[in-house]
Amino acid sequence: MSAKQTDQNITKSGISGIWSGRYWYNKADFYIPTTVGFSANLYENNWDITGQTLEPNTFVLSELEELSAIVSGGRSESLVQFVKKYEDVPELMDYDILYSGEVNESNDRIVGNWSILMDLTSSTGGFELNRISTIASLKRSSAIEL
Repeated sequence: MSAKQTDQNITKSGISGIWSGRYWYNKADFYIPTTVGFSANLYENNWDITGQTLEPNTFVLSELEELSAIVSGGRSESLVQFVKKYEDVPELMDYDILYSGEVNESNDRIVGNWSILMDLTSSTGGFELNRISTIASLKRSSAIEL
């Protein structure tokens, strides 16, 4: 595959790929670290976004070392919005974490904010993600074409 073909596949796949980044809290609540690293596998198809995230367990009182979540949302030009829902953590499954950010022109960096409302308490913060690979998007688009 030529570099031009690869560039066209990346453009077609939008923000699909493997991402690495961090999120942070606007104020330090509880005994949670103020910055948490996380990774995301995102798939974009016709402006719809689905995927998964993985992060160290920094706030759930359990023996889980890592927390996984499902993400779903959409994109309109540079605006990226998705909802993150933790899996395997019954006390968090009913709460949506709303992410809203801007993707840069090369589709390899997203910066924005997140928020969650839990009962009468809310938390907010920011996040940034950097795409580290488009391999997942290329494999997924090849599988769809078959």
